[in-house]
Amino acid sequence: MLGDFLAKFPDVSVNLELENLYIEMISEGYDAAIRVGEMEDSSLRAHKIAETTIRMVANPGYLQRAGRPRRI
Repeated sequence: MLGDFLAKFPDVSVNLELENLYIEMISEGYDAAIRVGEMEDSSLRAHKIAETTIRMVANPGYLQRAGRPRRI
């Protein structure tokens, strides 16, 4: 999606940061965020952009070295 967006709007620049934590968008200076899960009560605008399925995946080399996990 990002590649298509940048092709359509070449004058826009994007600084992509990937975090596994909740950020305060306004106070931390972010213009947009992509979040997974239910939207909390907020004064921000939200638009659904995709459906997702949670899956547990592993690299075959890792499984060969470490074995298959018995539990998550």
